[in-house]
Amino acid sequence: MAPTTWPGKIIAGMLCVISVLFMAMPISVLGNAMSNTWADRHRILLMTQTRRRLKNLGYTAEDMPKLFKKFDKDGNGDLEMEEFCDLVATMRVGIKPSEASELFMAFDSNGDGGISEMEFMKALFPLDYRRIYRRMSGMTFGA
Repeated sequence: MAPTTWPGKIIAGMLCVISVLFMAMPISVLGNAMSNTWADRHRILLMTQTRRRLKNLGYTAEDMPKLFKKFDKDGNGDLEMEEFCDLVATMRVGIKPSEASELFMAFDSNGDGGISEMEFMKALFPLDYRRIYRRMSGMTFGA
């Protein structure tokens, strides 16, 4: 079925243009989300790999606060880059120093140059983070 009159052809042409523009918006949103995920894939894979290696080495989320405090040499409650790289090297997680630096930047969510114990746990063990810190503080986190 196709329009045969000039007004019908004009309306059909306008509808074609409008439908192309209408579909361009969701496609661009989807494309942007995919490109952001693709750009962030290395960080996501690095965190997943680190979490898996820690579990394979026998470390649990409950061990992390103790280890964190042990490697906080200046006792300020944050691990700086050097302290974090020492932690990763001592634990023999098996990641390169450049990857440890990248992981540090991923954990440093507020960009202050240090990782707090809570930033570390929230990034690496998000489910355990909620469970451990709910128990420690008596907070409910909406549960």
